[in-house]
Amino acid sequence: MINGYLFFKLGTQLFALDQLDISEIGRLKDYHVFPIPHSLPICVGAVQHRGKVIPVLSGAQLFQPSQVASSTISQTEQLIFFNTAVGPMAFTVDSISQDPLVLSEFGEWTFIQLSDYF
Repeated sequence: MINGYLFFKLGTQLFALDQLDISEIGRLKDYHVFPIPHSLPICVGAVQHRGKVIPVLSGAQLFQPSQVASSTISQTEQLIFFNTAVGPMAFTVDSISQDPLVLSEFGEWTFIQLSDYF
């Protein structure tokens, strides 16, 4: 992580998140995502992680609400776990890197503070 940030990509948009907001990262293919009946479209389901049931949100719908996002998830996606006042959660992203140049050819980054969302 450069200067304490984790860099991730959603579609063609690039984001940076303060590492202090993150509790863990994981690969979606390592988890079974259980559907949550009657949940909002932003919630793609839940996973069991370290003995807890963690809701999984669509990163695309969370950070790109104006764009039409698919409700399906890909097993190539990754999860970013974080803590909120109501408990742990996770959101999906397309790819994660510790080096912003791996994901971008000097594109513009959007810096995210999870406290703005939760």
